[in-house]
Parts: sequence; C-alpha cells; structure tokens
Amino acid sequence: MSSAAVPKKSNPLATAHTLKDDIYGLALGVMFIAVGLNMLKFSGMVTGGIAGIALLISYYVPLSIGLLFTLVNIPFLVFCYFSMGRAFTVKTLIVSVTLGLATQAVPMLITISYLHPLLRRWWVAHLSAWGSFPLHVIMRLLAARVW
Repeated sequence: MSSAAVPKKSNPLATAHTLKDDIYGLALGVMFIAVGLNMLKFSGMVTGGIAGIALLISYYVPLSIGLLFTLVNIPFLVFCYFSMGRAFTVKTLIVSVTLGLATQAVPMLITISYLHPLLRRWWVAHLSAWGSFPLHVIMRLLAARVW
C-alpha cells in the first residue's frame, strides 16, 4: 500500500452558492434572529452570547438592542479580522450591521400587545432551538465563499 494521500472526490451534484443565494440566506437568517431578539426583549428575558449581552444592557441603558448588538460586536470584529481574515470580517460586519438595523425595524412591523406567561416560557425555551437554525445558516454562508 502506498502512503500517498488519496485525492478527495468531489460531489458532482454539489453546486457552489451564488451571490444571490448568500444574500437570500443571510437576509432570512437576520430576520429570524431579529424577530427572536425582539420577542425576548418583549418577554423580559435574555439569551446567551453577544445577543444576550446586548439584551441585558438594553434593560439598563436607553439604547436599542440593534445598536447595542453592533457595539458589543466591535471587539470581536477586530479579533475576527486577525484570526479569520478580511473577507470573513467584512461579511460578518455586514451581517452585524444588518441585524442591528433589522432588530430596530421589527417593532415597527410587528406589534405584540400580550403574551400569556405560559406561552412566554414556552417561547423562550424553544427560541434557542429556533434561533440556532438561522445562526447555522449565517455562519455557513459566511464561511462558504469570499466576496
């Protein structure tokens, strides 16, 4: 047996993401997350990660979740630039700013006047699962191609 590396066969049915695919996927993921963040804010709850830090700060500082999300992301964007490269950082910055704007726009588009406490608990318990799908889509699209 030879110790030479065997070339990996590519899937002939696989197609690369187009720019249109990337924009659609990122926009869809951003909107899901923006709605989820606003539901958490309405419920008075928090989540983990950068979104959770932004939510927590928004309860004490009169700034929008979207602006706080973008501001809290700045140190991580600097780290991202040095560890992941310029292209990934630019795409992440675009998504971060877009998410900040979408999070501010959602309350103008969707009004929630009442949420039963049991439904509120159910919503928060399932939001992490519902929110992980768009995060997965966004991260996959960010890493998939260089613009």
